[in-house]
Amino acid sequence: MPIFIALGKVTDAGMQNLDHLTARHEEAIKRAHRLGGRVVSSYATMGAYDFVVVLDCPSMEIAMTILSREAAGGNIRYETLTGLPTRDFARMFLDAEALAEEETVLRRDRPPRPATSEAAEE
Repeated sequence: MPIFIALGKVTDAGMQNLDHLTARHEEAIKRAHRLGGRVVSSYATMGAYDFVVVLDCPSMEIAMTILSREAAGGNIRYETLTGLPTRDFARMFLDAEALAEEETVLRRDRPPRPATSEAAEE
């Protein structure tokens, strides 16, 4: 599944609700799961962003649904990035010959893809 990195900033309203942060966060994890996503990790940070959340979702639409619903509560605003595993990114820069040589190094085991309706009919 694609990885999405959400960089969060607490709103003024969110600053007034920090005492309920743990409960809200646990509920957000459950809501993400019900919508088909998974919170891989989350961190409170110091700097330009207050929180970083890593989501594993089957699609961009599901990630955006999860994050939009959380932001709709008015406590946080998100900037979202799509993550690509470094090995997959590196593969884009290899020519065909180098890719063949590097296949064993760059190959990553992935779960099998579900059978399509065409494959099921055969």
